[in-house]
Amino acid sequence: NNGLDTLDFTVDTAAVTLVVSGANMGTYVVDLNSGSLDPSQVDTITVTGIDLSVAGISTATISVDLPSDGERSNDTLAFNLETIAPLTLPYVENFDSFITGTPGTFQNNWKNLLDDDQDWFANDGTTPSGDTGPNGDNTTGTGIYLYAESSSPIATGDIFNVLSPCIDLTGSTSPILTYAYHMYGADMGRLDVFVIANGVSTHVDSVIGQQQTDNADPYLNSLVDLSGFSGVIEVVFRATRGSGFNSDIAFDDGAFQEAPGTD
Repeated sequence: NNGLDTLDFTVDTAAVTLVVSGANMGTYVVDLNSGSLDPSQVDTITVTGIDLSVAGISTATISVDLPSDGERSNDTLAFNLETIAPLTLPYVENFDSFITGTPGTFQNNWKNLLDDDQDWFANDGTTPSGDTGPNGDNTTGTGIYLYAESSSPIATGDIFNVLSPCIDLTGSTSPILTYAYHMYGADMGRLDVFVIANGVSTHVDSVIGQQQTDNADPYLNSLVDLSGFSGVIEVVFRATRGSGFNSDIAFDDGAFQEAPGTD
């Protein structure tokens, strides 16, 4: 409420209207006919039943109709939403379409998350510190991989979260996730994997401490059984920085597929 008076919705009923246009279509109305809102107070309104199932760009326009409102110029807000169709099995990501940098440009709907401390970087070749990190990627040795940089100002315990695109497991009988990791460095932290399904995050894999003893050592591989999940999932790869700067964590070649011999 940006005004000077308390809004009493039992007397002055308001309507909040959400209009969705574009790839998805729909109109949703919430009537406010109880409660009140004091000056400078903020309230949250929940709109349920919104259908954004069609892939593409939709525009959401929210408007508030309050009969006593003398200033209507700030009563409407519009923004775009993108619905991305989930990928199906098999899906393999070697990150070679990514653009290197700090963090670089991620592709194919992989995203650095905001609810952490640091970003994963897309990189080729070695990492900046000589006694940690791989010499290159796992796929060819000359391609691109993702890694968590551990040099200052990165602090002990800092978290790096990267999110996969949505993966549809529908119709799969024995889905698995495989990925390659490189964890060379005397101060090494840990790499954890989480599956997000139906809004619930489940921890499914951990690699803790130094796993290689040289930059040139090959990547190691991990296999995660996804048969306990169904429908659409996402996966979070989480690196945790170890006790010092020799703690660069890299991973490459994430593959979602049926277990061998079951397709």
